[in-house]
Amino acid sequence: MSNLLTEHNLTELVLVVDQSSLKLLSNLFKITELIGMGIIVLERLDLRRKVMDTMQALYFIEPREESVKQVIDDFKERRQYKKLHLLFTSAISKSNLKLLSLESNIIKYLAKHSIKEFFHGMYFV
Repeated sequence: MSNLLTEHNLTELVLVVDQSSLKLLSNLFKITELIGMGIIVLERLDLRRKVMDTMQALYFIEPREESVKQVIDDFKERRQYKKLHLLFTSAISKSNLKLLSLESNIIKYLAKHSIKEFFHGMYFV
């Protein structure tokens, strides 16, 4: 995640997470570390959120159809955030990627080169 933030020179960012990625995030980072990376607001994808159209958002979500549709809904009728960056917890399916690509508002507000997949794994020795 920090590589994506550094790569795009992102600061003062809203981090939007789903239930699954929130669990993963809490195992990887402390709140102070997230603040140090430039995250100033943490929001749940499944909850009603205030429009923050002057801030960029990083969606750290599981690549499930339900989560992808919630992202699409954030930009369907109005712009929830100034720009969006997508970081998936694992590989996104072709069908979900196609869902995103068919939404002109997503394409319009998607920051350049900002769809990434985060591969995590646990290895026990």
